[in-house]
Amino acid sequence: MGAAENAVTKAVRLAIMQMGGDAAFVRVQAGTFRMGEHFVRGATAGTADLIGVYRGVPMALEIKTPTGRQSQSQKDWQANWELAGGVYAVVRSYEDTLAAFAEAKGRKST
Repeated sequence: MGAAENAVTKAVRLAIMQMGGDAAFVRVQAGTFRMGEHFVRGATAGTADLIGVYRGVPMALEIKTPTGRQSQSQKDWQANWELAGGVYAVVRSYEDTLAAFAEAKGRKST
C-alpha cells in the first residue's frame, strides 16, 4: 500500500471510529501473497478492503486513492454484494465514508 492509500485508509478508519459502537469492520486481504517460500491465499480477488456492519446494515468499503479505479473483479464483487442487499461504497476520503454511512443509515436493518 502506498502513501496515498495509507492516508485515505487513516481517514476512513477515523470516520469508522466516530461511529462508535454502531459500526464494526474488519480489514480483508484479497488475493494471493508470497511469504518467504510459501504462498498465502486471502479472500477472493475483488473482495472489498473493509467489510462490516453499521446499525445492522452490512457494508463493504473499497478504499481508493483519488485517481484509483476499480478492477473488473471488484466491480463483479460489488454487484454480488449489492444484489445480496449490502451497501457498497468506493471511498476516497473521510467525507466519502460519512456519505456511505448516511446511505446505510437510511436502510432498514435485517
